[in-house]
Amino acid sequence: MQITCDRLTIELGHTEIVRDLSLKAAPGAFIGVIGPNGSGKSTLLKCIYRVLKAKSGCVYLNEEELESLTYKESAQQLGVVTQHNYYNFDFKVSEVVLMGRAPHKKQMERDNTEDYAIVYDALGKVDMYDFKDRVFSTLSGGEQQRIILARALAQRTKCLILDEPTNHLDIKHQLQIMELSKKLGVTVVAALHDLNIAATYCDYLYMLKEGQVVAEGLPRKVLTEEIIGSVYDIRAKIIEDVETSMYHIAYLPNIG
Repeated sequence: MQITCDRLTIELGHTEIVRDLSLKAAPGAFIGVIGPNGSGKSTLLKCIYRVLKAKSGCVYLNEEELESLTYKESAQQLGVVTQHNYYNFDFKVSEVVLMGRAPHKKQMERDNTEDYAIVYDALGKVDMYDFKDRVFSTLSGGEQQRIILARALAQRTKCLILDEPTNHLDIKHQLQIMELSKKLGVTVVAALHDLNIAATYCDYLYMLKEGQVVAEGLPRKVLTEEIIGSVYDIRAKIIEDVETSMYHIAYLPNIG
């Protein structure tokens, strides 16, 4: 599944948050959207998963305009993991993950054995199977985030939209979720704060500043000391590990 954003402009309260932005995610690619707070990352993703509507421009799934699809049709193709997930009712964990099966069900159709097998498989993948009977609201923020990823996995979609997927997670589970998302073989568009995680897992990056793309390309092209310094207004140093050929970004304090 290919995702294309063609010259999107998105307004919130008569203020342009995203301006004339284009993005392309090839089938199976892991695309990172990075940039400082307020740069438009989450606003862009919300337009892709239809919480917000663009003032101008279009989003396409393959060659099909997103707005031409029903919400159920787009939910069959796009799984979403957001930063904040609140439920006013005491849903069990398994019930939350079962919500991911809703786009594939007819009206009033009951959940069946296959649905539960998919749910339990998704919970196992995020290391949360033993929590299936817990109440969602009693979980920690990191545990809830993993359940929301399991719900997206249960949708069995060809695309995943991840808005800060490692938010609230400890280091082990940050890496687990990124590795799992990468191994699925689906198209992923992820908004990320952690530049080292972006460097490790993303195939291609879009760097945003004030709602526009200021740099794009392979991580090594985008994550340079000069670009990071210009966009984030900080000093950074790129360190390459000779043994693994991986590179890391160190942030230098403005002292001394």
